[in-house]
Amino acid sequence: MSGDSSQFLAEVDKLERLKAEIAQLTRRTDGDHRQQVVQVRRQIAAQLFAVGTAGERLFARSPDLATFRTKYSALRSATAAHQAEWPAVLLRERRDAFLASTEPMRVVGRDFFAWARSAVSRL
Repeated sequence: MSGDSSQFLAEVDKLERLKAEIAQLTRRTDGDHRQQVVQVRRQIAAQLFAVGTAGERLFARSPDLATFRTKYSALRSATAAHQAEWPAVLLRERRDAFLASTEPMRVVGRDFFAWARSAVSRL
């Protein structure tokens, strides 16, 4: 596996861990975790940038570049839309609706993560 492949997968893995961390935080009922949610959201934003940079480098000369861009854009857009529509304060005020609203983002994320690993295995 090339260095670019390893770097891309490391960035993808880190993003997936952050997404899992925020999912756990939002499901917790043992206190107020809104500040932590805000902090992890910031980490996710930075990690999305790292995934995009690594993916552009890895797929630059690959027939998968267009697919990477499409799937990455969908992931980034779903994440940004959710964060804009559902500020962390709503986790306390409308918890059930907040949690339900994350499903489209989770679906896009699962698709991206599965595709990314599969695409790297084909390089």
